[in-house]
Amino acid sequence: MARSLINHRQATIVSIDNADIAFSALADKVELLRDGRECDPLTPELALQAAKKYVADPVHRVRLHDLLSQETEAVRNSISPEALSWSGPTDADAWRIRLERIESACARLVPMAAAVAYYGDDSQQSLIRRAVRRLLTYDRETRQFDAPLESASRYAASLMAYSAGISSLVSSSQAHWAQLLACTVQRSRHEDEKPLAQLVSSMSVLNGYHMQPLLKPRPEDPDRKTPSSEWMAKRLWPMLQPVVFDEGEFVSAFDEWEMYIALDCASRSRAILYGAFIWRNNRDRRTASGENRLVQKVREQLSHCGAQHPLVSSGTFKNVDEAIAALDHIANTLVDKLL
Repeated sequence: MARSLINHRQATIVSIDNADIAFSALADKVELLRDGRECDPLTPELALQAAKKYVADPVHRVRLHDLLSQETEAVRNSISPEALSWSGPTDADAWRIRLERIESACARLVPMAAAVAYYGDDSQQSLIRRAVRRLLTYDRETRQFDAPLESASRYAASLMAYSAGISSLVSSSQAHWAQLLACTVQRSRHEDEKPLAQLVSSMSVLNGYHMQPLLKPRPEDPDRKTPSSEWMAKRLWPMLQPVVFDEGEFVSAFDEWEMYIALDCASRSRAILYGAFIWRNNRDRRTASGENRLVQKVREQLSHCGAQHPLVSSGTFKNVDEAIAALDHIANTLVDKLL
């Protein structure tokens, strides 16, 4: 009887595990569609709207958790060593294809992370940190892989971390980006814990010798001194535009985020993972004293906030003097190198 009715109505059978969950999810999608926000329930735009809805109401905290967790796992499965081999060609075309595939896998997760970082409270921010850590870990037993392709495997986590850090800076949620930077990650049982900043920096992920054919500065643009940083900014802006809106604010927050990554790295070692903030702020926005404007801004914030500055209160630096010393090290080491 049921089969005859299905055939007569030309119906499609939908398999579900739980009626309550299935119809609740369907109701959410219908509501979003009724609001005229998108006609395709699989698009990044609809995923972003769902994240905004869930983050705005504590009633939906479980749904927000499930939404981010499920999307994180989907991305992780798409970029695992089994799905995207960590060995193979490393020429420019192969690299572009690999990175674009990772970007496509992150098309929903990155804007969702931006929304949570921009609008979310402290408890919701922890979901971001958990997701970034999850993207950086892998279960593979063997350590045999090509180092260049291992660094590319961190690209998804880098996109998500940058998205969250930039969005929290634009929204002035300073404690959130500092807590994210303070994280450490053990990628596998074979490895020691490493600072998150070291793992997600655009220079760490994209700036090796293997990327040079793809990111080599253009002869007609000699000021393009940090191509990996610019690659990241170019890829992120379209994903973050629905949350950040203003491109000028995005660029300023992007530079500030990479400045904090550099400071975090300087706090742990003398090696610095820098970005476009050095040459861009020196070339375009020199202060009257000749100091990099962003360096001066962070210096003034540290002096004004003291122990309450996020870089100190998060534990990245023991005190303000230590933070300012690291800032001086960045300014003295890199300005002459990049100008």
